[in-house]
Amino acid sequence: MNKRVILKQRPDGIPKKEDFEVRIDALQLPLKQGEILVKVEWISADPAQLVWISGVKSYMPPVRIGDTVRAFGVGLIVNSHAAGFKVGTYVSGLLGWQEYCKVHVSKVEKIPMNVNPTLFLGIFGMTGFTSYIAIKVLGKIKKKQVVVVSTAAGAVGSVAVQIAKAEGCKVIGITGTASKIQWLKDIGISDVINYKTENVASSLKTLCPEGIDLYLDNVGGEMLDAVLLNAKKGARMILCGAIQSYGQKKAQPLYLYPLVISKSLKMKGFIVTDYQNKFDEGFRYLESLYKQGNLKYKEDVVDGLENAHTALQKLARGQNDGKMLIKVLHEAPKL
Repeated sequence: MNKRVILKQRPDGIPKKEDFEVRIDALQLPLKQGEILVKVEWISADPAQLVWISGVKSYMPPVRIGDTVRAFGVGLIVNSHAAGFKVGTYVSGLLGWQEYCKVHVSKVEKIPMNVNPTLFLGIFGMTGFTSYIAIKVLGKIKKKQVVVVSTAAGAVGSVAVQIAKAEGCKVIGITGTASKIQWLKDIGISDVINYKTENVASSLKTLCPEGIDLYLDNVGGEMLDAVLLNAKKGARMILCGAIQSYGQKKAQPLYLYPLVISKSLKMKGFIVTDYQNKFDEGFRYLESLYKQGNLKYKEDVVDGLENAHTALQKLARGQNDGKMLIKVLHEAPKL
C-alpha cells in the first residue's frame, strides 16, 4: 500500500491542513520496462511548491486537484525493471508527497551511497544549483564586488552568500530574525540587515555607499525597490524568486523600475532547470567548497507526510530554520 498526500483544494493564502488529504492506495504494480519503485525517504519543501499548488500558470503546470502534491525527493530503489538501476541504489527526482513512487529512470538521477542523501535536496541539489547559476553563471561576480542577497539565511540564500564570500566579494545578507542573523554571522557573513527592524534602503546605503554590483532577489516588491535605489550603474539583478507575492491574488508592485533604465541595470530572471548543462560543473564547484569547509548548511525537518503542509507554512511565513525537509515515516510496507 502507498500513503500519499493529494491536493484537495487551492489554498487561499498560506496553505492549511484542510487544503490537503492523506490517502492510502494500492501500489500500481507490476513495473513496466524502464521503471523503478522508489521508497521515498526525504522530501524537499521549496517556495516553488507554493506556486505549483496555487493554480497560477508558471514554468510547470499547476498541481491538479486530486493529484499527489509535486515535490523533489530522494529515496531507495526497492524494485527495478531498468538496467543499471539496482535495488538498493539511491535516486533523486520529482517523487512527490508519498511513501512510494513508481517512476521511469529517465526522470531520476542516481546519487552516491557514501553521502548523506539529504544533501542532494540541498547544497548538492536544485538548491545548490540555483545558487551557483545565480551567482557564478549569470551574476558573473568578481573579487571585491558588492553582492546583496535577500532571504540570505534560507536554503538558496545561505548557499549564495557563501559562494560570494568564497569568491572574495563583500557580501550583505538580508533576513528577518535574530536567530537567522546569528546563523549568517556564524558562516562568516558579518554585514546583515534585519528587514523587519531596519530600513533596508538606508542600511544598504550605510553598508555599501558606493553601491551594489550584484543582487540575488528571492522576494520582489519593496525589497527590490530598496536595492534599485542603491545599485551601481550597470549592476546585475538576478531574479530567482518572489516569496512576498506567493499565495497572494496580486503580486507586490515594483515602483522604482525607471531606475533600471537610468542606471543601465541588467535584470535577469531564470529557472534553474533551464541550465541543466551547468549542473555537473556546479556540483564539482559546490563539492569542492564543501570539502574545504567553506559551505555549511542547516536542515529544518518536519516528520511525517501528515505534517507535510506545516513545512510549506513555515516557508510561506519565513519561519524555516535552514533547508526545509519532510522525513517520510514508513509503516510496514505491504507490497
